Amino acid sequence: MEAKLRALQGPTPAFVIKLQRLPLEIVHQILDCLPLFKVLNLLAHKTPYAEKCVLTHRYLGLVFKSPSDIASVIDYFLLFRDIRIFCGQNLKDNYLIALNYSVSGYEGSSNYDIIEPLIDEMISDIRGHLRLELPDIDLIRSSTDFPAPLDSSFHNLLNRWFWITDAKEKINIAKANQWNKAADLLEAYPAMLKKTLDPSQDGLRPNTAHIADRFRGNAKRCLRDRQLAHPQNRLRAGWLPCVPGVDLIELVPYDRYLWLFLETVKKHPPVDVMDHIAASLQSITLSLTEVMDTNQMPEGATGRMEGEKYRYPPDTADNIRIAMNGLFYVYTGSTLLIVPRIHWPATMEPDFDNYVQNPRFFIGLKPHPANLPAEFHRCPVRKCKPHDDREYKWLEAFLKAVSWMQKEFGSSG
Repeated sequence: MEAKLRALQGPTPAFVIKLQRLPLEIVHQILDCLPLFKVLNLLAHKTPYAEKCVLTHRYLGLVFKSPSDIASVIDYFLLFRDIRIFCGQNLKDNYLIALNYSVSGYEGSSNYDIIEPLIDEMISDIRGHLRLELPDIDLIRSSTDFPAPLDSSFHNLLNRWFWITDAKEKINIAKANQWNKAADLLEAYPAMLKKTLDPSQDGLRPNTAHIADRFRGNAKRCLRDRQLAHPQNRLRAGWLPCVPGVDLIELVPYDRYLWLFLETVKKHPPVDVMDHIAASLQSITLSLTEVMDTNQMPEGATGRMEGEKYRYPPDTADNIRIAMNGLFYVYTGSTLLIVPRIHWPATMEPDFDNYVQNPRFFIGLKPHPANLPAEFHRCPVRKCKPHDDREYKWLEAFLKAVSWMQKEFGSSG
């Protein structure tokens, strides 16, 4: 616990060190001008001279009558200060801590008996910040384990705060990395990707650089994020609706690349790569001639057929395997939340025969089921929670596989 308190205390600033060179009377005059929270900031560095100056001050000596009074307040103040600075809140918002007890209006002895009320105020404020709703706890817990139950002991409050800040830092880094990864993928495959909620299927947009820049800006904002509590639409009045596409990452390929992938795997099933899925895809027939520019296989195809199967290069075979593993369902991080990746037309039979339309990537716009447990409902924390990293690995593998297929076999597979 001492190490954590030293971390809250921070390095001793120069003005505290230089204060020790001043006569006691000069320091008393300085203390006359300071509200209590600035006096506590001075005492927080636990220098004997600063403590002596406060205890011998004509008014502050009535507030802190002994070194034990200072000791009983300072640890709570260190935690109180760290939480408020982290959350971007002003220390002087608290009434007791913002008063200047050196002014003549507080000369009555009863006005200085504030140690216990001050500690109670700080504990109440600390607990208010550390008491989180279940979705917020789940958001933070996505990078660590559950904390101990919240109580009023200082040891519990201190440990819980360090648990929150450590987890929040990990979440911010993870989410920022995902935003940057999305930007990298968009820059590498601008003709193949669009934003998840973009309904267009017309091809390369005139300018995708601003979208990648926005993703990188979001990554920087994630690293600075200090919000611990979010509006709870399911726990309160229901004024915040579900967020469309909240379970999906920032980008999705155009549907025609799904068709190209399925058609290529059907025509050229990979050797020893997800044979059970490849066999099912044999019954899929996709009409790509009208969608893609050509149905001609380019010259110089280097692949080698083995019977009815195709020997892909090792890297491409690995990418196809990853793409097939996640082809049917989104990696949501929970077995209780099942989100299909592909919308199969209603007329399509389970064995993929007799369909009249092409499949497409599924973008769910309906609210989540009412019985979905709160910890698996992402909408209260919106897009703050990092996605399952397997989603980005799946998307990158899919894009690499399709790019190779398009180069090797042409746009029709």
